[in-house]
Amino acid sequence: MTESEFKKKIRKGSRWDDGLNYIFCVFIVAFGLVFSYNIYKNGITAPTGYRVLFIPLMCLVPGLYGFWRIPKDYEVFTIKSEKSIDNKRAIVDSYLSTLKVETITEDQGFITCRYRNAFFNKVDLSILIDEEKVLLSARGVDQYGGKGFIDLGLTYRASKKLRKYMQASL
Repeated sequence: MTESEFKKKIRKGSRWDDGLNYIFCVFIVAFGLVFSYNIYKNGITAPTGYRVLFIPLMCLVPGLYGFWRIPKDYEVFTIKSEKSIDNKRAIVDSYLSTLKVETITEDQGFITCRYRNAFFNKVDLSILIDEEKVLLSARGVDQYGGKGFIDLGLTYRASKKLRKYMQASL
């Protein structure tokens, strides 16, 4: 399986979630812009002062963050390794044994795993073991398997932990 096929496989089934997340981001950014325009049009009054600008910022910041964050769920990290497929599989198994794995599936070197972290959040790991490399991807999911964009760094920490372990072991 090539890297582009791996990316297609990890994106499969997420288009609906991505579409809803983008629609949500557009809605809250639009609300923030309309609110900002109304403040600009009416002017800032003395009793409220500039504190009233906090409200549109509370809409604009998460909306813009969502546009930046949504594609990051599909980042793929490549680790090149000369080790045999069996050794790579043993390293992946040893990593997965340190997690609270709920489900795990394997299909011709493509491993998907869902685990629960210490704070009861769920993470989906996708790992492809190839002869010359290992492809890794992680993303946070909700309890039903849906994908949100405000995960408070869960996806970043999960992928960093996985990469660090795999780079040290391979």
